[in-house]
Amino acid sequence: CHTLAGHSGGVWTLAVAPNGTWLASAGEDGAIRIWDPVSGSACHTLAGHSGGVWTLAVAPDGTWLASAGEDGAVQVWDPTTTTARHTLIGHIRAVTALLAAPNESWLASAGYGGEIRVWDPTTGTARHNYIGHIGAVTALAVAPEGLASADTRGEIRVWDPITGATRHTLTGHTRAVTALAVTPD
Repeated sequence: CHTLAGHSGGVWTLAVAPNGTWLASAGEDGAIRIWDPVSGSACHTLAGHSGGVWTLAVAPDGTWLASAGEDGAVQVWDPTTTTARHTLIGHIRAVTALLAAPNESWLASAGYGGEIRVWDPTTGTARHNYIGHIGAVTALAVAPEGLASADTRGEIRVWDPITGATRHTLTGHTRAVTALAVTPD
């Protein structure tokens, strides 16, 4: 058991490499720290955000790490170095959720502006912009039919990944939905 100390403020998010060789932490201080989970030692620090980092996502093969938060920018990093591969600009407000596609072909980001943006994590180019939420988007999940999202008004949407159209709108929650889990069936 290790205590990983190094952030100057609260830690708000964690991500673990699929093979377990590294873990990332981020939070209030805006830094992303990469750790060796076996030894508990810090490997390096990724710096590039101008505010706190609220969310992280890891590629299923572990080759890239995405970060986002208060500054509205999404950074795609090489987790083995301190190099930012891409800075993805498009959100006008804070980004609260990131999601890596299971096949590594896209990265989704969402936030206070209510929009969901889908990016190519390899090239850094924007692919889609899904608009339909009135509240801030708080959670993303891969759904069998596409991408699922939830917001602060209690609404869940399932989006067509090709057209960006809403396939389903699920209502019934009276408060914010802050987490999503989708079964394959």
